[in-house]
Amino acid sequence: MKNYRSVGTAQQRVQVSDGASDVRTVLHVVESLASGVSSALESYLECLPGYRHVIVGHRRPGHHVGDALAERFTVVEMPASLAKQPAAYARAIRTFRPTLIHAHSSWAGTYGRVIAQLSGTPVVYTPHCYSFLRTDVSRAARLAFTVAEFSLARLTNVFVTAGPAETAETRRLRRRAVVYEATPAMSNSAFQEIASARLVAAGNEPTWDIATSGRVCHQKDPELFARTVEELHQMGWRGRAVWIGGGDPIIESRLRSAGVEVTGWVTRAQVLENLGRARTYVHTAAWEAGIPYSAVEAAAIGLPVVARAIPSLTDRPGVHLFDTHHDGAARIMELLHGTINGTDSKIDSAALSGELWKNRQREALEQAYEHASRNRS
Repeated sequence: MKNYRSVGTAQQRVQVSDGASDVRTVLHVVESLASGVSSALESYLECLPGYRHVIVGHRRPGHHVGDALAERFTVVEMPASLAKQPAAYARAIRTFRPTLIHAHSSWAGTYGRVIAQLSGTPVVYTPHCYSFLRTDVSRAARLAFTVAEFSLARLTNVFVTAGPAETAETRRLRRRAVVYEATPAMSNSAFQEIASARLVAAGNEPTWDIATSGRVCHQKDPELFARTVEELHQMGWRGRAVWIGGGDPIIESRLRSAGVEVTGWVTRAQVLENLGRARTYVHTAAWEAGIPYSAVEAAAIGLPVVARAIPSLTDRPGVHLFDTHHDGAARIMELLHGTINGTDSKIDSAALSGELWKNRQREALEQAYEHASRNRS
């Protein structure tokens, strides 16, 4: 007979077996359950029901992210303090004794891989966009990030990447790295929420000509978004633009000064509902791991997508790419005035989120986990 003991907070008690189990446990460690990582995790976990998934991560208060994960999987809260997270993660390893560890993003990927190796647990790593791709830090900082990732690559059993661009960066770090490409497909809950957003879009006149969504931070390059909106005003446009999300108060003020409405943090269902009230989706991020969830979801609702020409998007059909705020404004005006066929300009969301991609994602993750379980780095 197996004995069980409870761990976790009073709000989330989970049962931990003290004996052997036929169900393999994957412990996912992530610094913060931010919107993009949270969506990717939900998609990954949903397609692998044969594993027991435990998520160790920090949920930022009031950001409404990670809620769907907490409702369906075991989530163990980590401290907000980055310095305290490694110790909390090490305790989780001792508590759950996972078959393997899946580390997500840079900081959790750093201590996650080191402690996994010290504990003798195989580790899979998903960068969710390498930190050395950042353009908001100095060259010295990017070099330091590159050296760190180069070193940590030797401690990694298997990489799971978000697309071809991230796979190429991984190969530069470790030529013989074992890499499986798993472009995240949309989860079932996302499909249901998108269906509701489509009803909103079908039953109402658009509120905004232009919309984007996500955290207001340097990675999303809100300055480019603001300058694009200002350029549109210079061209005679008199519509409304919205940033669905929140973040740095100073940057939010900059957006508002350019005439952009900022919603602040809302639930994913509210994000999609607001997208359903827009005419065009504009993505200005300076770097991404792969095709961003927000763009795929916007296309699934029915919006044409205008996006900055970054490596992870240049090979995606149906995306209107631009380099400067002048180019972006011109593209948006063409779409708004109907000189470009918006239907033909959408990302092929069916291909990205349909069963074909779900099957590929499932196969990639299963192979990655099997390989990591059998082999050491």
